[in-house]
Amino acid sequence: MEFCGAGHGPLLHFRAARRDVVELGSDYLPLGVSSSETYGVREVIADAGDVFLFMTDGLTEVFDQADRMLGQGPIERLLSAHGRAPLSELYETILAAVRSHGPQMDDQTLLLVRLV
Repeated sequence: MEFCGAGHGPLLHFRAARRDVVELGSDYLPLGVSSSETYGVREVIADAGDVFLFMTDGLTEVFDQADRMLGQGPIERLLSAHGRAPLSELYETILAAVRSHGPQMDDQTLLLVRLV
């Protein structure tokens, strides 16, 4: 698979055979910030059953009543533990964890893609 990141957090890759999660980051500026920015494509080897998780920072930057940010770690752990579940179930599991941590303060976008 080829991808290019442009400003949001990393793409998370659940490798089904290993049941682990790999962070696929990017050092590029968000689109439109600089007219001189050039973007490159990265390639990753993926297998059937693998899941790619795309999200905006509104999911990780949720704060609880003690002003602690959720962060990416809990989402990675949920992806690792539930990556083989149906995508609709994985989606609801992640959103339930985010919602239980604290109120939404920013846009929240979550996209899950499984290779077949």
